[in-house]
Amino acid sequence: MIREMREMIAELQSMNMDAAGRAGAMEQVKQAGIEVNNKPVAFSYVPMIVTKEDMQLFDEGIVQIQKILEKMTRHYIADPSYRTLFGFEKEMEELICLPCDDPCVIPFGRYDLFYDFESGAYAFCEINTDGSGGMSWNDSVTSAILNNFAGQDYLKEK
Repeated sequence: MIREMREMIAELQSMNMDAAGRAGAMEQVKQAGIEVNNKPVAFSYVPMIVTKEDMQLFDEGIVQIQKILEKMTRHYIADPSYRTLFGFEKEMEELICLPCDDPCVIPFGRYDLFYDFESGAYAFCEINTDGSGGMSWNDSVTSAILNNFAGQDYLKEK
């Protein structure tokens, strides 16, 4: 995998790191209004390449994390004394405890991780299940990159 990433970066370097594509992605991010401190949010333009085996490994971890979060959320809803451990404002607590007809109390999430390509070890560094701005920003930035990335043909070959 490391070899493939180096090959892709070498190809991007031969295209001046796809300056035109990066500029197009940045413009799309600007148009979407994705800002931090009144500036377009910074993002990495070089994608991380993962194999199907990597994705299977991540999926297995996410399934386990999701089970834990579901159990914690159900306990949070059922036990008022447990809620005090989290320190949410009263309004947030009330929203979390609203009745939910969906069998899954956490219907979506974004799970960020650190990954060691050589050993296959990974660790979750941030778990987002609240639909926060970061989750929608991630989707918009990813779309901007994919819509402008000149290396798409290279990625399709892999």
